[in-house]
Amino acid sequence: MYPLALYALLQLFGFVYALEVSPNSPCFSVCVDDPKANPAFWNSSTTTTSDLVCNDWELVGPNATSSGRLFHDCMLCEEKSTNHDTSSNENDQYWFLFHAKYTIDYCLFNYTNENPTPQSGQCADACRGPAGVIQQALEDRLVQWDPSRQYQYCRDNGGAFAKNVDTCMGCLGKAPASTTLVNYLHALQEACEQQPPIGGNTPVRLSFDLYPTTLSSPEATSSNSTAASNSTTNSTNNATNPHSNRRAIRLGLGLGLGLGVPAAILAAFLWLLHRKRLRQRIFEKEEELRRLQEAAYHQRMQSEKPALQHEIAEIAPGKYFVAEKHGQPVSELS
Repeated sequence: MYPLALYALLQLFGFVYALEVSPNSPCFSVCVDDPKANPAFWNSSTTTTSDLVCNDWELVGPNATSSGRLFHDCMLCEEKSTNHDTSSNENDQYWFLFHAKYTIDYCLFNYTNENPTPQSGQCADACRGPAGVIQQALEDRLVQWDPSRQYQYCRDNGGAFAKNVDTCMGCLGKAPASTTLVNYLHALQEACEQQPPIGGNTPVRLSFDLYPTTLSSPEATSSNSTAASNSTTNSTNNATNPHSNRRAIRLGLGLGLGLGVPAAILAAFLWLLHRKRLRQRIFEKEEELRRLQEAAYHQRMQSEKPALQHEIAEIAPGKYFVAEKHGQPVSELS
């Protein structure tokens, strides 16, 4: 309970942020904007809804946002990374596909999104697929991290995603500022076709550029001006306080904010108190071990003192050097 509440509290005030990467990933410095985070810890990174980007113009070009640039760079890194952490069983390819799915769910199907996007209004019906099979496949246990389910969306409903995704991409291709959403679906489609071994040394090899250079062209910027103007207020607020609307979705933890602020603060305090006491016990054990080691060292030195006296040769008055023993020089004695 305590770690969950603490995590919820930190998310609420915007202290914990970044995009998910596997531990010790080469993409860590690209995806995590917290210089104090430890790349070896599985919980040093997390993806929140305010990290997700729905419009092309937010990723590159003169109107790009800080969160958009981070998302852009992180996705390009994870796309090619084959990092696999054996202790946690996480891999960067899993998180690359996860970010593509979560962006589609958020931007198209309003998954954990309180504010419908232009894309959802124009293409949500076409992209849900017959009886909602595409949406079901992409949302299926999305926040329940399980590496064995890396390609589960490809198998759900008899492979309905691959059979129906072209219709969705056709609609999004006509929607404003939606090239990257089309490309995320295309990446998920090619991942289904290839399905390289989970945690292996082969990434999904895309046959196209995830972020084409035309995204930053003047034409692309002009065509997206309407979407940009409609989002000017929100973008300005996010630039001023990029963590103001963070809603935690750390996999396996769910939405911890439901505990409420007072409960979260109390639980966080108790958890920190527990950690402090634990650290104190560890310190006391280390001190006890150090004292025992020192006592054993002095006892050994006393037992070896007669032998050491035979190895000391007087070189000059007041100066002694321990003779080399077994080919290893010993430090000067005074």
